[in-house]
Amino acid sequence: MKILIVNELLISGGAEQSCLKMKKLLQKHHDVIYLTFDNDFEKKINEVEDKKNILNIKLGDKRINRFIFNIFLYMKIRKKIKAINPDKIILNNLSSSPITQLKAMKGYDVYQIIRDYYAVCPKSTAIKNDYSVCKGYKFNNCCKICGKSLKMYMRLYLIRRMEKLRKKIVKKLISPSEKLNEYLLDCGYDSCCINNPMDINEECKNNDKQLNEGTRKYVYLGAVNEIKGIFKLIEVFNDFAKDKDVNLTIIGKCSEKSDEEMLDNYIKDNEKINYLGYKTHKEVVEILKSFDFIVVPSLWIENYPTTALEGMLYKCFVIGSNRGGIPEIVGKDRGLLFNILDNKDIENILNQTYNMNKDEYKETIERAYKYVCENNSYERYYKNIMNILQ
Repeated sequence: MKILIVNELLISGGAEQSCLKMKKLLQKHHDVIYLTFDNDFEKKINEVEDKKNILNIKLGDKRINRFIFNIFLYMKIRKKIKAINPDKIILNNLSSSPITQLKAMKGYDVYQIIRDYYAVCPKSTAIKNDYSVCKGYKFNNCCKICGKSLKMYMRLYLIRRMEKLRKKIVKKLISPSEKLNEYLLDCGYDSCCINNPMDINEECKNNDKQLNEGTRKYVYLGAVNEIKGIFKLIEVFNDFAKDKDVNLTIIGKCSEKSDEEMLDNYIKDNEKINYLGYKTHKEVVEILKSFDFIVVPSLWIENYPTTALEGMLYKCFVIGSNRGGIPEIVGKDRGLLFNILDNKDIENILNQTYNMNKDEYKETIERAYKYVCENNSYERYYKNIMNILQ
């Protein structure tokens, strides 16, 4: 079977890592081509371990193409797909020119993995301005709740247009999390849930992780912005750390200049917080080995965060907010959850981890590791995805 995997960016976040893992897995059994639309492709390709059969089409100015149908881009994509002539297309994230990109796939056997809430929420976050959880645009007056603006009207136009196109062109939607799948079903999509795969290698199997004797080491991995909950975490951590032997390391890009300024302001008076900036995935894996706890403090409704899975895989104790797909991963006995809107609850969980004994730590990370091995193995993912494709 010839399979074309399509994702807009080559390297960016957890979604892109999941797509590359899918390529690695499927090409063991099938002829797989990987197509991206990344304007920084030449720079990013050097970070990819397996460069085989990866193609790219540059989109140019994203601002122009996002809300329109571009006939010239359509012809370029259509020509590329016809040359590949795939039996199946597995579509992932498209955002810069989604109408054009999706129309170019019409007539093929297309399946789409929805990796975020952009299909049901014009802001892609599924939270309201007061940070309470939202059920999506079909169940709320988005302009009334989140504000009337030209941007909001344009986003609502796009989400409605894309829904019509998906229901015409895409055979089935796939969600990595049960929570997002509920949202998709409520919006009338034909969808199912298949959890993302993880590469369970020998390095993971031979990792005999122990709780550090001295300093409790916490790490945050991901984009540095308000919606990811990192500033809420720092706010609580600043008080929590005053009389304790702890440190927090932050790894990831600041989304905007204002986020960089806010981060500097939050951590400038606390020597127990370190910001390392962006690191490659290979570097992140090495870094995880030296930390006791990984924190996933998302304010927005995460789909199925790879950082939580990788923390469990490399036996780093996961604590996170009780939103979206995070509780599905962490569960009741594989980590700890907190209410991101409740500073006291966050502090209580941090105190619980600080006072944790070695046996409790070891038992929890081993349960979490076993869960990932059983639930997110390549073998299980391959069986599930082929059941859908065939």
